[in-house]
Amino acid sequence: GEVDRSIGHFRRYAKTELIKKLRSVDFEIIKSKKINFLGAIGWFIAGKIFRENKIKKGNIRIFDLIAPFILSLENLVEPPLGLSILVIAQRI
Repeated sequence: GEVDRSIGHFRRYAKTELIKKLRSVDFEIIKSKKINFLGAIGWFIAGKIFRENKIKKGNIRIFDLIAPFILSLENLVEPPLGLSILVIAQRI
């Protein structure tokens, strides 16, 4: 979408698709999980509900203040959804 393009993102992957691509080029998946629950909520509200095509700087500042706390909680419990996927892999 426009929000992704405005910040330089070119493609999105589903978790299963990303893992499949990594395995196809001989990577062993050590760990994978969804992260950035807060970002997913913000992206949905801004992009889908308010139909904004760019992220406002004020919203980024707020996110930057809150994110370290949210992300540290995500180290303990994987959120049910996330804006990003963290994959740790090693070439076989």
